[in-house]
Amino acid sequence: MSSLKKGLSEEAIKRSLLGECYNTEWVLFLHKQDAPEDFECLICKQITNNAVKLTCKEHEDASEEMFVGEKCLNRYLEENDSQCPIDDHNPCRYKKGITIRKKINNLTVMCPRQFAKDTNADLEMKLCCKFNGKIKDIKEHLEESCPLRPLECRFKKFGCDEILFQSNFGQHLQLQLKKHLDLLISHIGELQKELEHHQTCQVSFVVFFFNKKNEKFQSN
Repeated sequence: MSSLKKGLSEEAIKRSLLGECYNTEWVLFLHKQDAPEDFECLICKQITNNAVKLTCKEHEDASEEMFVGEKCLNRYLEENDSQCPIDDHNPCRYKKGITIRKKINNLTVMCPRQFAKDTNADLEMKLCCKFNGKIKDIKEHLEESCPLRPLECRFKKFGCDEILFQSNFGQHLQLQLKKHLDLLISHIGELQKELEHHQTCQVSFVVFFFNKKNEKFQSN
């Protein structure tokens, strides 16, 4: 996720669901303490998501085990010809950090959307989410039950760009009925224009083809 200075955007939240490392300030907000060093991704400096342990022989004498987020490592290896992110040797060897993954997945966190709301003065929203749960449950919460989950209007493809929530979705459809009908009528009008243009082009082509044939016939 992005840093606290930039706030947690909806796009950043979606990226974490796809495997990006977790925003440190969000994860530790309920704990009021620093994260253990082995929780930190050595590449992006955030809390590791799907932690992997570096097992290169070059690190055998290191005083601490080295962990990185799986997606961060895959991206780094792809961009740097498979060189290890620590000391740039090749090849980089690693394995799943099963113990660390379990510890991080069991950390208690607040809803990241609520965290974004609380830490971003630009976000004005009366709704709130009271979710406090484990990281391993956050994906299901965000996708299924979070009251702050933004929803697109059913008429978005016709031009309604309002961002809605579960609590006001039905009300929006009722109150904006005329607006949605106007958008539909406008869309149908555009389709009719396109159809008429297409038909005109077809007729013009047929007339052109017929005239050419007629000219050829008369010349013979």
